[in-house]
Amino acid sequence: MLFLTACDIFGGKEQNVEAPLPTGDSTAGEPLTKTHATDNVFTMNYSSQNSMNPLTTDSALNLLFLPLVYESLYTVDEQFVSHPTRLLDKAVSEDGKSWLIYINTDVKFHDGKNLTADDVYYSLNRAMYTDRYRARLRAAIKGISPIGNDLVAITLYEANTQLPALLNIPIIPDGAIGEDLPSGTGAYKLDIEGKKLSLDKSHPDSEIMPLDTIYLKEFRGADEIITSFEESVLDLVVNDPTGLSELGYGAANEVRYFNTTTMHYLGFNMESAFFLNANYRAAMNYIVNRSYVVTNLMGGSGAASTLPISPVSPLYNATFAQNYDYSIEKCKTMLANANVKDHDDDGKLEYMLTGIPMEINLRFIVNSESALKVTAARRIAEDMRGLGLTVNLAELSWSDYITALNKGDYDMYYAEVMLTPDFDLSSILADGGALNYGGGAGSGEVIKQYLAAGEEDRMAACEMMCQYIISNAPIVTIAFEKREFITHRGVVSGVAPTQYNIFNKFENWTIDL
Repeated sequence: MLFLTACDIFGGKEQNVEAPLPTGDSTAGEPLTKTHATDNVFTMNYSSQNSMNPLTTDSALNLLFLPLVYESLYTVDEQFVSHPTRLLDKAVSEDGKSWLIYINTDVKFHDGKNLTADDVYYSLNRAMYTDRYRARLRAAIKGISPIGNDLVAITLYEANTQLPALLNIPIIPDGAIGEDLPSGTGAYKLDIEGKKLSLDKSHPDSEIMPLDTIYLKEFRGADEIITSFEESVLDLVVNDPTGLSELGYGAANEVRYFNTTTMHYLGFNMESAFFLNANYRAAMNYIVNRSYVVTNLMGGSGAASTLPISPVSPLYNATFAQNYDYSIEKCKTMLANANVKDHDDDGKLEYMLTGIPMEINLRFIVNSESALKVTAARRIAEDMRGLGLTVNLAELSWSDYITALNKGDYDMYYAEVMLTPDFDLSSILADGGALNYGGGAGSGEVIKQYLAAGEEDRMAACEMMCQYIISNAPIVTIAFEKREFITHRGVVSGVAPTQYNIFNKFENWTIDL
């Protein structure tokens, strides 16, 4: 349930195209008949102990329904493509670095106040200092300024033509950061006690919304939440089957998946004796059995990927990506071509250094608190040993894992990172990146070129970036996580949930209570 917690990169707190929203329950293919009790109201769980302010709340539960109350300048869809909302008149940039954001001042907050540039400036500026949005905004934005009543100027440190994808941030009134229940502009508004969402009849989409009221009821603890859902007191839940907060729900439900930007990958220490060589790192592209990780370990709640871009993104080149699928033989051949062989006939591979065969002894670290990562790392280590590489897998506590990363006490590591929706890899690969532990092999420049590329050149720039990363292999991508969107069988249809808004395209939902 806690999939939207403020994200620490490796802990999972803030990139073959798969069919969207596959049914993942054991009764797939059967008629969607109701098998549950109904109470004729639509209810979601919430936290009364946490704020309803979309910029400051710590509650993953509250964040699920708040997009119905608070709108943003842009939304990001199921393929991580940005779209302007009614809050925006237009956005203009000639160089991708200086942006002019024109605000639709005809939009009104629920309290009757018109939206202004000051509200947008205030919301974005305050978001830069919140746990949830700090990483994406402060690393990118050099300055924000309101100009008059309807214009906001944004200046970036580096050109990024995909800035709109970063601006799916809730807009609240100027000065409202300290309020628990600030006014919003969405199709629904919270009652003063925060226990239900009521349709705002003045909103232009009010007539096409599927519900007049969404009720909020508080349940705590896994057992209480599961029981309330099974008894149809709760009508919708979100689950992270790959995380520590995974909750088990019965099979008589309708399970759909939505994609996320949380990427699993291998990282390398480029100061280690072996992985100093880019050819040796690049051979590791073939050592990861991604299908095994996604099918056997993630239970289908993932999308295998050889590129650091989500497979559902229109920027993902599936034809190019499949060239680097799992292949022990290709890995062995690539190492052999780089003169990594059993030079002394001891059954182990060695690499040559100034004409002398050197033993290979790799320290592979993984966080022991994630069973998924540990099992995946064990499989990767097993395949590496099968090639003749000596691999010592160290399953470390979180604190010891981070200490080892900071000290460089490893040759390779298993990690995950929640990327921004523009798939900016700077944090893990650019010089000075906050999470660049092993070195980026000069990736910073191709990342900049990708972010700066215009719409016509973006695909080519993305392919160039991916080619550089695969060839130099500062990282090897494994998969992107998915989350479960669970409703009672036969109750809800027409959904298109996203990582940022499970009520995406809510006007298209059909709900039969």
